[in-house]
Amino acid sequence: MTLSTIVMQIIDVIRSAVAMLTAAGLLLFMYSGLRLVMGASEIKITRYKTAIMWNLVALIVLVSLWGILGVINSAFTGSSRIDSGKGSTFQVKIN
Repeated sequence: MTLSTIVMQIIDVIRSAVAMLTAAGLLLFMYSGLRLVMGASEIKITRYKTAIMWNLVALIVLVSLWGILGVINSAFTGSSRIDSGKGSTFQVKIN
């Protein structure tokens, strides 16, 4: 096994974890937003606003991590291929 292969396997595992965490974060964000819109007491409204804010921060961090993994992937493989797991794949041309 080469270093490139090992790094790619590690990146694949991390990408899968990031995808699952992003999905969970989006669901929690929507749940908190729905609870906020449905209305509640002042204490709960403050709690849901705080939850929404931290969900947004977590989603930004996860998307940034996804980009960092793409840069690491490019550095070790020399490819600009960005693979989002088993789903869609697209090519980025770098001139």
